[in-house]
Amino acid sequence: SEPSKPAVPDEQHAEQQPDHPEAPSAAPEQKPELTPEEQEARRKAREEAMKRQEAEWAAHKEKIERKRQELLEAGRERLRVMKNMGNELFKKDQVELALATYTEGLRDPAPGVEFTSEDREPLLANRALCYFKLNRYVEAEADCSEILITESGRQNAKAWFRRGQVRALMGRLIEAECDLFMATQLLPKDTFVRDEWVAVQKRLRQIVPDLTASTPGIPAPEPAAPTPVTSSAAPATTTTTVTTT
Repeated sequence: SEPSKPAVPDEQHAEQQPDHPEAPSAAPEQKPELTPEEQEARRKAREEAMKRQEAEWAAHKEKIERKRQELLEAGRERLRVMKNMGNELFKKDQVELALATYTEGLRDPAPGVEFTSEDREPLLANRALCYFKLNRYVEAEADCSEILITESGRQNAKAWFRRGQVRALMGRLIEAECDLFMATQLLPKDTFVRDEWVAVQKRLRQIVPDLTASTPGIPAPEPAAPTPVTSSAAPATTTTTVTTT
């Protein structure tokens, strides 16, 4: 006899679902509203927390600023030491060593802590003189220009004079004449500076014969006064040699 087959459930009966209504979902629990007193207490707590955060941040910034000032003052002391060392080397005609010393002195004290332009001026001027002595005119001009870009630096006669010298040596006579003229305005009694200015004017007039005093930026030199013939000696004029400081 054939083996009996397993009973197959009635598909229609299997598909039928129990006809039970779904239980209603529970309503979300509602928080009780805060009383005005509780709301005020929360507001004050938030304000107090913000005040504490602001006080902590202000104290942190003050600490950072104190540290920055300490690093800056230490850097300024190192700058003064390196400047004096460079000056001594320059006096001994060790120009390349003086140049390296000035460059090291100009290095900022720490990342994010930079010298001011007034801090850098003396070493930039002295380093420009080293570049000038080594015939590195482009670098000398760059150091002088860094000085002269600031308001205080524009009163630096040494920077005007040195940049005028190197520009003249590079053949940029009009720019050189303007720089040397500015130097004469700051050092009106310095005959050495004035002689450099007059020499550049003469070179300009050889190139451009019709160059006159009315040309913008090219003032003509004042005529030299005749020297009176007397028995007493004339007062000596002031001559200043521009060197390191």
